[in-house]
Order: sequence, then structure tokens, then C-alpha cells
Amino acid sequence: MKINKKYIDEALNDASFPVLAATLVHISGDTSLLEDLPKPKKAILGETQGFLTEDEKKIIKDKAIKLINDFLIDSNHQEIYIPNEDDLHTIMNYVSGDVVPKEYVPMMSQELNLLPLSHKSLSCDENNLRVLVIGCGMSGILTAIKLSEKNISYKIYEKNHDVGGTWNDNSYPGSRVDIANHFYCYSFEENHEWSEYFSQQPELKEYFNNCFIKYGLKDHVNFNTEVIAMDFNEDTATWKVKSSQEDQIVYEEFDLVVSCVGQLNIPKIPNIKNFNKFKGEVFHSSEWPDKDIISNKKVAIVGSGASAFQIVPAIAPDCQELTIFQRSAPWMFPNPDYHRKVSKEKKWLLKNLPYYSRWYRFLLFWPGSDQLLSSLIIDPNWDQHESSINQENEYMRELFTEAMLAQISDHSLIKKVIPNYPPFGKRMLQDNGSWLEALHRDNVILLNEEVNCLHEGGIVSKDQLLEFDIIIFATGFKAQEFFIPIKINGGDGDFHSIYEDSPESYLGITFSNLPNFFAMYGPGTNLAHAGSIIFHSECQIRYICQAIDHLTENNYSQIKVKQQVVKEYQSRLEEQLSKTVWQHPKVNSWYQNSQGKVVTTSPWRLLEYWNWTNNFNPEDYDF
Repeated sequence: MKINKKYIDEALNDASFPVLAATLVHISGDTSLLEDLPKPKKAILGETQGFLTEDEKKIIKDKAIKLINDFLIDSNHQEIYIPNEDDLHTIMNYVSGDVVPKEYVPMMSQELNLLPLSHKSLSCDENNLRVLVIGCGMSGILTAIKLSEKNISYKIYEKNHDVGGTWNDNSYPGSRVDIANHFYCYSFEENHEWSEYFSQQPELKEYFNNCFIKYGLKDHVNFNTEVIAMDFNEDTATWKVKSSQEDQIVYEEFDLVVSCVGQLNIPKIPNIKNFNKFKGEVFHSSEWPDKDIISNKKVAIVGSGASAFQIVPAIAPDCQELTIFQRSAPWMFPNPDYHRKVSKEKKWLLKNLPYYSRWYRFLLFWPGSDQLLSSLIIDPNWDQHESSINQENEYMRELFTEAMLAQISDHSLIKKVIPNYPPFGKRMLQDNGSWLEALHRDNVILLNEEVNCLHEGGIVSKDQLLEFDIIIFATGFKAQEFFIPIKINGGDGDFHSIYEDSPESYLGITFSNLPNFFAMYGPGTNLAHAGSIIFHSECQIRYICQAIDHLTENNYSQIKVKQQVVKEYQSRLEEQLSKTVWQHPKVNSWYQNSQGKVVTTSPWRLLEYWNWTNNFNPEDYDF
């Protein structure tokens, strides 16, 4: 595409103007220009214009046009300015429309990734480690990339025939990410070509596949390979791993194992009477058939969580009849960008303006970092404790309720769609109007009922038979039972027999009865208040790499976190979780185990977790 001044002028109309102003600092090398530009208001999640008026935007645009034209067209290419820490802090404050606490500057600077990171590499001659990475989804690919940078020998065992993990499994209609895409990607591997602000499954899978190819991981992976069992040999300090590879049982030994199976990989089907008697099609949402079996059929979908929320609007127009069975309604966060396309002008800005993409990522990240967390802590003196947990949470309840009521014309839906528990108690869903619009369709029925019994012709509902051709279970995953169905014995017995659905760990990464073993997206690391799982995964692999460095530099053969360290961390974790909305008595969610205790989700500030994982402490471990 030929770039001229007219095109630049048009493209700038699609800019995020706080971000555009930050770009001008890199072009000019002058942070003082921010003092002369209109100041954005405090950023909120999803709002990228800083509430600037049109007149204020024009002032920034007029300043930008001359600098950018000089930089891109008139060949006046001076060196791009990389700010020092103080200047970075100044720019952060401007873009966010707020004062970013100084303690956050190192974390956000690392996330901005304006300078190439220096990687401490170990040559193959200096170590003979053999590492097994289990899983080739987002965290498995990330782990493999970082092990490759360190010249460490590894294999990836992936049970599926392709990469992508959850984005390979969940190909149902409407499947998409609910974190803004320009943040939901590796910090070191941006994608300026996202077609939507919240991209759909095929594009997400393509992104991870492209990373897989770019970083040369193909020769390291065994597809259609499922780990069955692992036993640690204390004498050799190795894991003996039993796997099924193309229907053949294979045994192999590894020095270290990194589990990248995640939390959302084993479908959960409720225990329902007469389940096998139904004669129609029945499947879990993560096992969607390749062919069209929905059109002109009577369809039941069990569940109204994140998957159903996406599936229902996508398939409702094609069904003869669609009935949704929900136990409790989801809270929704208004987001008009949820299905919106990214313009070609926006893509041009991301690709061509110096560090525009980095500051845009910052603006998506910062408002959703730690600012929300205090509102998710239960105020013991709050008198409206059934529907909210504190003053700020009550304000959000009123805001979200008002947004839903504005979309409802069928008043019979009100009691069904307005939740009776505090906001953020369960996973928040992105609302662009498509869910409630689907519920208003003549062929869609919403029932506030559990499914307890099937019949050969359908579902028995309140002693009445409702006939269906297809039953879809959008009922989530066995998130609380970590590493299943792998049998793991680190020397003290089977991991699942010891912990069942109440695992104990340190930082969700290491376990006192699993030597030479690390987990990505382990217990207590799901994020429900801030950031993205990719951010957390980068924290985790950074910590794992530090641990490996210490192991190899000291010629140790074994590493195991101390039991007391786990005990103290677990005590703090459970105490903090007990104060949160996720542990509220009216909340029942996949964050909780069978005893109602939250085991999947992190209560920590991102800054705390970043600091802990950025500073590996050998004293926490036995070697």
C-alpha cells in the first residue's frame, strides 16, 4: 500500500489518541510535548480514547500529522527514542489518565517490551537436561519457545492431532476470546492483523500455529500422544513417563516435566439419570461435530455460562427451536466492541507508528490490572450482603442491571436473566447485546431449571417430557482436578488420591510431593479480576526458567519445593480467597471444588504475583 499524507490523515482518525500522543514521544524524543496536549481522563476497561472531546482529539491529531509526515514520508528519520524509566512513567501517567504507582513501573515496563530482552542461554554442552512439555496449547508453545532460547533439549507430547489447546478443542459456533486480542497474545509476539477486537477461534488457533512454526517447534512435538502415567525415580532423579503414541504404549525418561495441560481441557458432564437412554445427538460444547447437525432441529443447550453465551446467538437463527436450561444467570459487562471488526486504518497504525502497538496494549492492560480487586473483597459490615459485597460492588450491580434492563422488552425474562448473586462472583461475560437479543427470539426458550433426567426422546423437566433432537452440554470442564487423567506419583503416592480436587502448591507452579515438576496455569492461577492468562503464563515460565538456571549452574539433579513453603503459601492463599466474592455463599462456580472452596483462581494483585515469579528464591527449595 502506497502511503501518502492523505492516507496518514485518514488513518489518524481511527487512532486511540492517548496512544497516539505516546507515539509522538518516541518520534520526537521529547516527553515535554505531553504537557502541551489535552490530558486524557482516567482510563476504564475497554475505553481507549481517554474521554477526550473531538476538539481535544483534533489538537493531538494536528500535532501528530506534522511529526509523523516528517518521520514516515519526508525521510527525516531520526533514531526512535527509547525512554528511560522516569520518562516511561511520565508516558504511562499520560496514557492512563492517572498516576501509575511507581511500584508498578518495572512490571509495566517489562510488559511494554520496548527493548529486546537479554536471554541467558545455556549451550547444549553445558547441560544434558531432557525436559518433557505436556500440551501444545498457549502455555505449551510459550514454554517450548523459552526452553529453545535456553538451548535446552525438550519434547512436547500433545494428545490432539494439532496445536492450539483450548483453541483447537473449542471450535463451536461463536467461539471467541473474551480478552481484548491486542493484549491476548504473547508480549514478544504481537499480531497487528487481528480482524476483530475479540477474535474468533479459527484466527486464535492460526495465531498460535504461526508462533509454533515461526519458533521452529515442529521437530520437538509428538502429536496424538497422551501421557498416561508418570513415576519419579529417586535414584536417577528422573521421571519415567508412560504414554500412548498412535495407539502404542511408549516409556521414556525425562529429567524435568512441565505440565501445560491447563485447567480447561477435560469436559465436565453432570451426573444425570438415564443419560445413555437419549436416542438423539448428544455432545459437549468442546466436542462440536464437524458437520451441520443443528439446522431445523429442536435443540437443548444445558448451561448458560461462557460457552453457551457464545453458542446461543450463533445457532439460534438456524434451529427450529432452541431451549436453554440454566441453573443461574450470568452477569454481563457492557462491551460494544465484542464483535467489532478492526479497520484497515487501525491495522496500519499498529504496524507503522513507532511503539503505537505497545502503548495500545498498555492501555488495554492497565485499567484491567489491579484496580478492580479491592471491589471484590467482602466488606463484613455491608448490610446488602446477599446481592452485593461492598459499596463499589453494589454500584456495579446497579450499572450492569440497568444495562440489561435497557435491552429487555419481554418482561417475563427479567427474573430469569438478572442474577441473584453479587457481580464478579462467577466469570464475567462480555455483553454487546447478542445474548439478550437471542433470548427474545420466538424460537428460543430460557428455563431456570437443572437437568436431572433424560428420556429416549429428550429431557424430563419438572415431570414433563420435552422432546429434542440434539442435547448440547455447555457445562464447562473439570478445572478443579488438576492434571487428570494422568496418574502422577512423585514418590509419596498418586497425586490425585492425595489431593483429589483440593491441590496444594507454591505459586501454582511447584508441589512438595512432585520433584522436578512444574505447572503452567496450575492451582490458584486462573485470573478473574485482571490481566490475561497469557500474562500469568509468562510470569510462570520466567520463574521456571530461573529455577532451571539455578539447577544447571549448580549441577543439581533434583529440585523440590519445601513442604513448609507450600504450607505457608497455601494458608495465605486460602485466607485471601475466603475474603473474596468468589467464596460468597450465594455463588456456585467452576472456581470452586466439591466442598465449595475456591481452588482455581488467584486472589493476588498482578504486581504481587509478578514480583514473586520474577525473583526465584533457592531457599524455598531442596536440591
